[in-house]
Amino acid sequence: MVCRITITFVFITSILFSPLPLWSCTTFNLIGNDYNLVGKNYDWPIGNGMLLINKRGLYKTAMRASNNEDDLKGNPATWISKYGSVTFNQYGRELPTGGINEAGLVVESMALRSTVYPTPDSRPFIHRSQWKQYQLDNYRTVNEVIKSDSEIRIIPTHKSGTAIHYFISDRTGRCAIIEFIDGKMVTYTTSQMPVRALANDTYAESIELWEKNKDITYSNRFIIAARHLGTFKHQNMDTSIMKAFSILVDLSQQGYTKWNIVYDINNLTVSYRTESNPGIHILELQKVDFSCGTPIQALDINEINGRDVIKHFTPYSLLKNSNLIMKSFRETYNDAFNTSSFQKLLGRIAKYPDTINCQ
Repeated sequence: MVCRITITFVFITSILFSPLPLWSCTTFNLIGNDYNLVGKNYDWPIGNGMLLINKRGLYKTAMRASNNEDDLKGNPATWISKYGSVTFNQYGRELPTGGINEAGLVVESMALRSTVYPTPDSRPFIHRSQWKQYQLDNYRTVNEVIKSDSEIRIIPTHKSGTAIHYFISDRTGRCAIIEFIDGKMVTYTTSQMPVRALANDTYAESIELWEKNKDITYSNRFIIAARHLGTFKHQNMDTSIMKAFSILVDLSQQGYTKWNIVYDINNLTVSYRTESNPGIHILELQKVDFSCGTPIQALDINEINGRDVIKHFTPYSLLKNSNLIMKSFRETYNDAFNTSSFQKLLGRIAKYPDTINCQ
């Protein structure tokens, strides 16, 4: 019998993930007959983070992630993860910036100021960052991700909360952009995407700007990405991955690009480097144990110098999660960090994964 646990704490949305101006991130997809690469720049004032191995077969109840009780009417989403995944996490386990699962689904996100999430309705709710983990846990294709909008809704973002849109790719070669405009999901799929890239404007705005400026020199990151995608020539996987990294360098924001990530969907590998650890590191998902009977594994993305990182993972712990959360929130939310209410909040965020059980 599955025990359904309801999490009783509430995130303070006006504080969580919303302390600073929206910094720039860029994602793109290089696709061809024998290659399928997703490149991502993570641009943010801080660069610490943890690479997490998330297991299949875990029973989860979504976090309550709003300070507005009206948003929490109804029930949090509940699910058992079907797929294992590897995610990049900066503000704690279960709240990834992005990642890839063992079926080859990639889910990434970037800030979008004009986002408006749906108002509460009968669908179970989930936080916008845990939405990414939910998709990686449950689905293998872009179509399945899009259909999930009938099953769950994202909690609205209030006050200064940072809102995001999503870039999704899968092993079939399909790609999608998912945005929430005026409370409704808006999607662009493969045939509707003349440019497989996304930055920090709506996709419609980006395409309009690209169509007006694609033949002239223009410094917009979406247009730069479009030019690279139009001239990319695949040779072999090694050179293609290095080319993807060179595109990410060209799209970098000086002082703010903290991580460069390349997902090789066909071969199920993740390559990455960080500002403070610039060597390229590789994780092959075929080498990962995703069974929930073994401990969750974690890795500080800035500490390892080896190329193949699988042997450097160590068991996840509450202490590791707490240290990551405290460091990230201290550097990001300086004014609020030392208040007792905020410290209690951070402790609850850190302990949330302890409610997740292997089924």
